Amino acid sequence: MTGLRRLVTCVLLLVTLIIALGCAAAEDDWERGSSAVENLSAGDSFDADARGATEEQREVMTAPLPTPMPQPTIMPPGMPDRDFADDAASESSQGSDGQGGDSITPETGFPSVSAQSRLIVRTVDMTMEVDDIAAGLESIGVAAVARGGWVVSEARHSRHNGWIAIRVPSAQLDDAVRAISALGVKVLSRSSTSQDVTEEYFDIQSRITNLNATLESLRQLLSREGELEDILNVQREITRVSGEIEVLEGRKRYLEQTSATSLINVNLELVAATMEVDAGPDLQAAQRRAVAFRATFRPPEDIEDFQYSWDFGDGAPPQTWTGTAQTENEGERITQTVRYTYESAEEAPYFVTFEIRGTGDAGVVRGEDAIKVDVLRVPTIHVSTPGSMTIRAGDDVTLTGAFTRPEDVTNLTYVWDFGDGLNPVSGVIEDDQNEITVTHEYTIERREAYYARFTVEGETSFGAPLTASSNTAVYVNPGSRWVVGFLDVGETARSATRTVSAVAQAVVVAAVWVVLVSPIWAPVIAGIWYLRRRMGGIPRPSGFLPRRRGRADAANTEPPPDTP
Repeated sequence: MTGLRRLVTCVLLLVTLIIALGCAAAEDDWERGSSAVENLSAGDSFDADARGATEEQREVMTAPLPTPMPQPTIMPPGMPDRDFADDAASESSQGSDGQGGDSITPETGFPSVSAQSRLIVRTVDMTMEVDDIAAGLESIGVAAVARGGWVVSEARHSRHNGWIAIRVPSAQLDDAVRAISALGVKVLSRSSTSQDVTEEYFDIQSRITNLNATLESLRQLLSREGELEDILNVQREITRVSGEIEVLEGRKRYLEQTSATSLINVNLELVAATMEVDAGPDLQAAQRRAVAFRATFRPPEDIEDFQYSWDFGDGAPPQTWTGTAQTENEGERITQTVRYTYESAEEAPYFVTFEIRGTGDAGVVRGEDAIKVDVLRVPTIHVSTPGSMTIRAGDDVTLTGAFTRPEDVTNLTYVWDFGDGLNPVSGVIEDDQNEITVTHEYTIERREAYYARFTVEGETSFGAPLTASSNTAVYVNPGSRWVVGFLDVGETARSATRTVSAVAQAVVVAAVWVVLVSPIWAPVIAGIWYLRRRMGGIPRPSGFLPRRRGRADAANTEPPPDTP
């Protein structure tokens, strides 16, 4: 027992000694790790040979850490509506220097977000005419700079067209629009749009705050002792978070700037010169009938591209075309022919407007003209005929067509077309006639009906002919029959003829099929005949008497063997 106790005591002493040595080594490692982390945060590099780090790892470890950007104070969106500009001014007047001042962001030179109740992005689009495109672009740029703005971009596409975009402080937007409008000869169009970006702005601000907190936590982790791989991972995460913060800061500054300033897009067009245009004489048209329009004009020299429109005055959208052609007259051009149909004559006359615009090296030219179009109500001729008739072949049929006589329709004529290929009957309708009766003989019977068409045509005051027609179905049955007792000779003969024709047709069709399939059945029959010849003939049924054998057969036949 005494020896066992001594052994246990020795083991305990040995374990205690090992633990003490381990704690001393850990304390030394902690001091060396803390010194390395401090050197890393101060910009020093690790000893690559001692730590086993690669060249890429040393570059990442020695990269300076980004510093967080200062964050301006943002007015929370839940605050009640009030004049934030006055609040910002009062806060600025209570500064350490005791002097008043405006709440201006030093980076942008515009009022800070805290001085604004909402962040509104406004855009104005304008189109105007000017006497000189280059001078107009320059004047608009000067007007923007004079109001604290600047020119974003500008372009001049040709001598008669230009474009410029400027930004001015939001408070100066209305004044800038008035000043730009005064620089032109005529404002052709103007539109304004607004976009509220307050929600997006405060969302970005919240994300930046959270990312800054994350960045601070990562820096604290980097100051602790750890493995080299863990330190590099923390360094990479710090770089990623810092990049996200920079992107959000850029978007935040953009929203601040765009809400503090407004964008004005201005399209400039050269004032158009006057061009001689002739839309033609006044026209007279008929309801639901197409009428043709065509105009002539004399453009100045070096004007080559044209675009013109017709407004037909009935409420329909104007129609635009570009095709023109040179006429026989020198310097004169003509537009393509345009056809239009008026569906109603209730609101006639209609006033048609023609407008044309030409561009080229000489600048811009315009011209317009108007004509009047009277639309007349189209009179109607009503025509009626019997719906259907049934006759026998060879019998005469009487066909009668009735019609009305409108007052505005003259020189009436008629045509009876019987539909059997024979010459139709036509003529002039007298003043006291209201119907036309004709007689016709159908000599050929058939199952389908003949359609006799009665047509009446007259002339109208607007020149277009007026036509109306009606059809009569004529069924032609076989002619007179010969009946002997109960037998209808004619019908029986026709039935027999049809039967014989059908049988003959079937025979012909069968013969044709036999010929067509002969390449198939001929070899089959030939093969069967050949095989049966080789096999000794065709087997005969029982009870069939064999043929009488000749002498040659008897001589060649061996006698049957003797039977016991």
